[in-house]
Amino acid sequence: MLQISSNDFHQWREAKIDGHVFKVRRPGAGDQLDLSRFGSELVRSGKEAYNLRNQAEAIKDLDPEDKDTLTETMKKFDKVIQPIQEAQENLEKTYLRLFDDGTKKQEKSKKLLKNVGTDGLIEIINRVFEE
Repeated sequence: MLQISSNDFHQWREAKIDGHVFKVRRPGAGDQLDLSRFGSELVRSGKEAYNLRNQAEAIKDLDPEDKDTLTETMKKFDKVIQPIQEAQENLEKTYLRLFDDGTKKQEKSKKLLKNVGTDGLIEIINRVFEE
């Protein structure tokens, strides 16, 4: 009887990182779609936040007494910040799915993410899967 494990398709590899053995896998198609979507959301919302910040600065420079317009612009800015935070959290969760540290709540993977950031996790994945 032929036995197939779905893990064979993900190509999990073990890597010792900071003294702990992690199982690491390449991003699959679903992961790549999520990363692309959340990355796009970050860029879009980041541009919007940047433009609103510039508007607020311009209002302060042109008419420091125009508190109503400034308040309205800052309210819009606050609304843009929430999607940025959510997209960043979702991006991090997507990367964390690629690391299995053997703990129930992925404490070591979360600590690794905090230490090296998403760019560091990308570099680790690239090194683990260098051919």
